[in-house]
Amino acid sequence: MQPFGAVQTSVIARAEDGTPSVSFGVAELTRDFNNDERITLENHGRGAASFAVSVVKGPGSPHTASTDSTSVTVSAHGTATLHVKLAVPVASVGDSSAFRQVQGQVVLTPTSGNSGVTLGVPYYLVARARSIVQAHLRGDLSERGSGTVALTNHSKAVAGTADFYAWGLRGDHTSLGSIGLRAVGVQSFTDPTLGPILQFAVNTFKRSSNPLTTVYDLFLDVNGDGIPDYDVEAVDLGFLTAGAFNGEMVVAVFNLATGSGVLEFLATAPTDGTTVLLPLVAADVGITSANPRFSYTAQTTDLTTGSVDAVTTPAAFNAFNSAISTGAFVSLAPGGSASVPLAINRKEFALTPALGAMVVSLENMTNENDQALLLHLDN
Repeated sequence: MQPFGAVQTSVIARAEDGTPSVSFGVAELTRDFNNDERITLENHGRGAASFAVSVVKGPGSPHTASTDSTSVTVSAHGTATLHVKLAVPVASVGDSSAFRQVQGQVVLTPTSGNSGVTLGVPYYLVARARSIVQAHLRGDLSERGSGTVALTNHSKAVAGTADFYAWGLRGDHTSLGSIGLRAVGVQSFTDPTLGPILQFAVNTFKRSSNPLTTVYDLFLDVNGDGIPDYDVEAVDLGFLTAGAFNGEMVVAVFNLATGSGVLEFLATAPTDGTTVLLPLVAADVGITSANPRFSYTAQTTDLTTGSVDAVTTPAAFNAFNSAISTGAFVSLAPGGSASVPLAINRKEFALTPALGAMVVSLENMTNENDQALLLHLDN
C-alpha cells in the first residue's frame, strides 16, 4: 500500500491474527498441501465499501491460491471475512538444495467507496518436500561384530537419501534448540584429484531457519598431544571475509599455531534443517596415510545472541581405516527400501572407538531429529 493511500483508506485488511500478511507457516510436506486462512476487513468509515477480489501469484514454487468470493462488501463500521485457500503440489516444492517460498497477494480493488484506494494482503508459505527415511539395525552391531542397516522410505511422494558417518560426539543441551549440539559424525572418501576428503556432519536438536547466523567449529588434534591444532569452521563467506553476510556458508581451516587459514568448499547448510555438512581436504589439516588418526571436539556459536554450545569430550577417527564403515550413500525412491552392511574393525576400534553409526538423511522430516538417525553400538 502506498503512503497516500494508507491515509485515505477507511477499510483495513489483515490476517485473522491481526498481522498484515497471511502466513501459512512452515510446512514439511510428504504429500500435497491444502489449507485455508482468513482475511478480516474492518470498515472505519461512514459509508459501505465494495471490492473486487483477485489473487496475484508471486515468484517461487508453483501453487494455486483462491478466495471464496470474487467480491466483498463491508458495511459502514462493519467487518467482513474472506477465506484464502492455498494448494501446493508436493512435487513442485523442491528439496533442501534451495529456498523456495510460496507467495503472492490478495488484491482488493474498490468498486465503490474507500476513496478509490486498492488494498493488498500478502500470503506466504515456507515449504519443504520431506522424505521419511528410517534406519534399523539387523544383527549384532558391537565392537566384536558387524551388522546390516535396513533402510525404508515411508514417504509415498518424496525421495530420500541415507549417508553413513562414524558417530563420534553426543550432546545433551536440548534447551539450546538450533545451536544445541545433538550429534557429530565424520566420514572419509577419496577424490581422484584432491585425494582423501573428510566430511563432518553436525546435527542440532532443533531446526535452524537460517544456519548462516551460526558458526560451526570443529577443533582437531592431529598430533595426539591433547591440544587442538586446527579449527575447521563453517561460517558465512561474506561475514568471514568482509564482515557482511552474503548468504553462502563456506568451510575454512585455520592452523591454530600459525594463524594461517585456507578456504575449503562450500558447506551443505539447508535452510529449515537440523544438519550441516563440512567437507575439507584431509591433507589441509595434516591428515595423511602416515598420520591418519585425529581427535576432535565441536562448538556452535549463535552470531545474533552470542549463545554457545560445546562438546568438549573428544572423539577419535582414522581417515584411512575407520573403526566403523563410513561413506555408504543410498538413494531411496518413495516407498523404497535398501540394506547396507556395517562393518566393525576390531583392531582400529581399540584406538579410535565410535559411539555407533550416524545415518544422515538431509531430505527427512526435522521432527525428532530424523535428519540424523543414530544407531548405537552395543558394547
